[in-house]
Amino acid sequence: MLTWLLQSIIFLAIPATVLYIIIRLLFVKKYKINLRMEMIRIAFLSYLVCFISIVWLKPTYTLNYIPFNAIPFKTIAQYFIALPSNDLPFLITFSNLLGNIVLTVPLGFFIFLINKRIRTLTLALIASSICLFIEFVQLVLHLLGLGTRIIDIDDVILNIVGIYLGYYVTKCLTKSLSITQKT
Repeated sequence: MLTWLLQSIIFLAIPATVLYIIIRLLFVKKYKINLRMEMIRIAFLSYLVCFISIVWLKPTYTLNYIPFNAIPFKTIAQYFIALPSNDLPFLITFSNLLGNIVLTVPLGFFIFLINKRIRTLTLALIASSICLFIEFVQLVLHLLGLGTRIIDIDDVILNIVGIYLGYYVTKCLTKSLSITQKT
């Protein structure tokens, strides 16, 4: 996973960032540069490229069937049941559970930057839509013979938790930083 991430950064995120900077410099006269916003855009672009690489492009084992789970909390429960009996290595359990959350935390951060006063229901709809889209693309890639990711409702649940976590942690940090700056 770490090797794939490093390769994604070197071969995808860095070239995408350089391309963005070149294109952005071509329009510098038309659109003024706000350094803070440009850094946020570059960070989001880099994250998005790595995200796509990890979620849709990372090679996995090939299966002759569509690995599908539509039962909420089934996979999560299986991981927790397997932990005490050592049926699954801890690292696999940990990376699958925590990885799905950590992977989408930056999305919550960027959603907060776009709209600081989003309603809870709207955030739920956005988070659900994004996470369902991720799984849908994995299904389509599998049907096209280009991917073999597991299509799992538990991934959707964990990804939504990650987006919420990113959004509300950013909101709390922003609030606490603005309070400390005022005093």
